[in-house]
Amino acid sequence: MSTHLPPLFALLVTLVMMVPAAHASEDAGVPVADAGTIPPTPLALALAATPEQALPDAVTAADPDALEIALPGLGQTPAAAWAALRLGRLYLHRRQFGEAREFLAFAAKGPEVVAKRAQDSLSRLDLRGQSRPNRVGALLPLSGPYGKIGKAALEAIRLGLTDTGIELVIADTRGDASHAPIALESLVYDKHVSAIIGPIGSIESYAAAQMAERLEVPIMLLTAREKITQVGTWVFRHRLTRSVQAQAVARHAVEDLGLKRFAILYPKSRYGRDMMTAFWRTVERLGGEVR
Repeated sequence: MSTHLPPLFALLVTLVMMVPAAHASEDAGVPVADAGTIPPTPLALALAATPEQALPDAVTAADPDALEIALPGLGQTPAAAWAALRLGRLYLHRRQFGEAREFLAFAAKGPEVVAKRAQDSLSRLDLRGQSRPNRVGALLPLSGPYGKIGKAALEAIRLGLTDTGIELVIADTRGDASHAPIALESLVYDKHVSAIIGPIGSIESYAAAQMAERLEVPIMLLTAREKITQVGTWVFRHRLTRSVQAQAVARHAVEDLGLKRFAILYPKSRYGRDMMTAFWRTVERLGGEVR
């Protein structure tokens, strides 16, 4: 276990340091002009003629750059509110928080359904600055069928953070993929953590990764799930995947030991099939044979 703690800590420090760099700047926002003096663009005319119930889909389908150009020509209409809401969320996703606040504030003056969503985004934007750089969340299955695994992981994390000055806040996923993102959201907005370690299970890790990417908080997953880091730029994994493990064994057998013929015994489970497939393919790619 101890051989993995230094890289774990180093990566954790890197994740924590991402937060101030990403969240520190809230540049002056892009002003949303009033209508009346700016000729409407073709997109503005199309949105103005769109029934209100169809506006969310129409705004979502529009090109963001064209939408921003069209916005001043929409005045204080429901179409303008929906357009501002989408632009505000796009700027929020791009971490351009000043612009995001300007558009969301404009949208918050629109119809009730738009205003509620805009206010929710504004509230979350206000909470972003409250994260504490030395506070990290541990998101683990501490109860339920995987409780023993989660508790063992928690002890390892505590050991790795000994004498680092990093405060650890713990949340239980219960091994439940539907609860993991809820617990993660609470860690970010209620406990103000700046980074998260965990979860462990494949499905709960994917659910947590999606939420972490949406909230733009660094997360270091302890799952072996393939390609999970492709969820987004805020998602990291501190565990070898099954394919990497099987490929390493195959390369050692063929290249280091000089073996060429193999038979495979594997458990009839997803884990076993994944390992078998990766091992088989690697052996054949290296010129070996599986019988």
